[in-house]
Amino acid sequence: MKICIIGGRGNFGKFFTKIFTSQKQTVFSIGRSNISDLKKTVQNSDVIIISLPAEACKLYYEDLESLVKKNQLVIDISSVMSENIKYLSKLKCQTVFLHPLFATSIQNLEMCKYVLAPLNLKNNKKLTAILNFLKNSGATVIKSTIDKHESVMANIQALPHFSNILLAKVIADSGVNTKEVSDFMTAFGRLQFDTLSRIFAQSSEIYASIQFNNKTFLKVLDMYEINFKRMVRIIKDKDYIAYDYIFKDIISKFSPLLKNSFEESQILLKSLPSNSKKVGCLGPVGSYSEVAAEYLIPNTNLILADTITEVIKMVNDSQLDFGVVPIENSIHGSVVETVDALYQNKLYIERELIVPINHCAASLSSDLKPDSVEMVLSHSQALGQCSEYIKLHFPNAKQVVTNSTSLAFKKIADERLVKAVAIGTETAAKKYRLEILDRCIQNKENNETKFVLISKTFDINSKGKISSFVLIPKEDRPGLLFDLLKNFKDNNLNLIKIESRPLKSKLGTYVFYVDINGNFKDSAVVKALSGIKKESDVVFLGSYNREKIYDKKS
Repeated sequence: MKICIIGGRGNFGKFFTKIFTSQKQTVFSIGRSNISDLKKTVQNSDVIIISLPAEACKLYYEDLESLVKKNQLVIDISSVMSENIKYLSKLKCQTVFLHPLFATSIQNLEMCKYVLAPLNLKNNKKLTAILNFLKNSGATVIKSTIDKHESVMANIQALPHFSNILLAKVIADSGVNTKEVSDFMTAFGRLQFDTLSRIFAQSSEIYASIQFNNKTFLKVLDMYEINFKRMVRIIKDKDYIAYDYIFKDIISKFSPLLKNSFEESQILLKSLPSNSKKVGCLGPVGSYSEVAAEYLIPNTNLILADTITEVIKMVNDSQLDFGVVPIENSIHGSVVETVDALYQNKLYIERELIVPINHCAASLSSDLKPDSVEMVLSHSQALGQCSEYIKLHFPNAKQVVTNSTSLAFKKIADERLVKAVAIGTETAAKKYRLEILDRCIQNKENNETKFVLISKTFDINSKGKISSFVLIPKEDRPGLLFDLLKNFKDNNLNLIKIESRPLKSKLGTYVFYVDINGNFKDSAVVKALSGIKKESDVVFLGSYNREKIYDKKS
């Protein structure tokens, strides 16, 4: 089946493109950049889906009047159906409204609901096929009439949006500042503000269209005004009996729904971050960095960044309280991006965590043959860690470096790269609905990555058993490094690691990153550093303990 999505470059357009291409359908996308292809694309399509804001529909519908044929099907996914009836009714073909009751950011496709309201429709095999595609992705389709849809949505969509926007406006005008709101907010209040944040993260046109164009909503507003005035009067009169009556009346009408919603809200409340600290790590969702961050500081306000450098910059700029970044892998060595940035930004290591790394290979289809693979995508570290597997199974494939392992999975899912393989976590494969081709594909079975929790605050952990430093020699001479390190030996301190990195101010000049067993405050460490400082500057990076996640090998 050939499907044309007008407005295919928008969020819902991309969403439907992903759904239908996963069902191996041919999808054409029409937007402003290729509107000149509208005529040819429409004429060559079996189904035309209108995925446009209300104000943009008129222009396209005028063109469709002369383009569509009787054997085609037009689907309008507007949230307000009554506004576009006049356009759909003029088309020669069969037509239907299909309103998605979810945001395109939804992760669980089994929670997707659609309201189907036919305008001009008889037995239509194309619609049946479309509905089957949606149901195969886990969706639920609710059949309705246009009038019923408008009536229900006026009450459960337009009215809550109206109330929430009005609530935000009243609080904004009250004089209460954002810090006070945050400090005094209960868990329930946080849920309320989560809803508000979702509303105000989108264009006002979306909500204006829902409230302005649903003609039923004016009647609902009249009822709202009546009840509002009644509640004001009850509160002013302190009429407990009337107030209790309203409670009981609502409960009697909505009892089962309220019970289910309460249970759901309890689950949501438990999942809310209990730690107000902002922690950043490499995203998107499904990265090993996210696993490390959740372990080191659970139930926190986790912010996913595009690059390691971005995480470090946000910590340095005090946009984050902490950052979680990879610093070393047991197979592929140091993550130089992290090593260099710690010294350059004068940040400190507070904790260290070793995470077992078990990479999998995944693609859009489990039927993908190795000799058909054209690209292997992942972070450079993961590509190196799985180099033997890649060479054996995909010798002719191009290796594409992404900023994180999870981004490789997201890219394949979003762009429908049918001949590409991502390497990374099974969590990411499941998250982006890719098929796992193989597991535990790293070169060495004991593959581990060391992550560090970093901050801008100089706070020495007096119980930390490992300390890190950067040594910056004041001048170069034969035997200098030996003499510097001899201070550790003379004070019976075990040198765990030493690594040289270019100073970057002059070619051929280097700094030395050193890890030792011992706390910064230990007398032996103080004595050793005293000797070193005669010929080298010393930058302290932190004293901390080493932790390890138990590997379940899921």
